Amino acid sequence: MKKVITFILISFSILLFANFENDNSSSIKGEIIGYDARRCRCCGGWKVLIEDTVYLNDSIPKGILKVGADGCHILPQKVLLDYVKEDYCKSMRIRITCMTKRN
Repeated sequence: MKKVITFILISFSILLFANFENDNSSSIKGEIIGYDARRCRCCGGWKVLIEDTVYLNDSIPKGILKVGADGCHILPQKVLLDYVKEDYCKSMRIRITCMTKRN
């Protein structure tokens, strides 16, 4: 009986932790399309296009943006991202929590 209970607990643990794999299946497709250089509380930052809506974000993780021979960013850049909408500026600002390049 003790072996059966041990087996059930180990099997349950494996199944439980197998569901917490880190993958990008829940990430949203988006594009970095430009930079807004205006200076105000609700403007300025990187323009990120997500499902036909342009959001602004303060920074892009290092290594995401491609740089051309002239030193300028090559845009648009397709990405997968997770984000949170900020509470101010009519939710047009986001905070990126995770971002990777996509083809």
